[in-house]
Amino acid sequence: MHIAIAFDQLLWYLFVLLILLQVADAYTTIRALKQSGNREGNPAMAWLFNKIGVKTTQIFTKVTFIVLAYYYMGWQAMAVLDAFYMWVVVNNWKLIKNG
Repeated sequence: MHIAIAFDQLLWYLFVLLILLQVADAYTTIRALKQSGNREGNPAMAWLFNKIGVKTTQIFTKVTFIVLAYYYMGWQAMAVLDAFYMWVVVNNWKLIKNG
């Protein structure tokens, strides 16, 4: 039972980190796209940006993603997504700094 509690805590920490990374991704994406020469690298997101706007797309996709992650992901998938979104945020930040 002690191990189950540890995994529950780990999942919770990974989930909180995922939320923070989603906020950071939205913020850095919006900021990077305001700079000349930067564009969205994900074609599906770029299409949504053109259809409903950058901020609306960010809010809709991030909230949907967080809800789905909460209900359907285990700690392994959450850890992989955290690592991926850390890379995304760092990449966005580099675009902002070099822009």
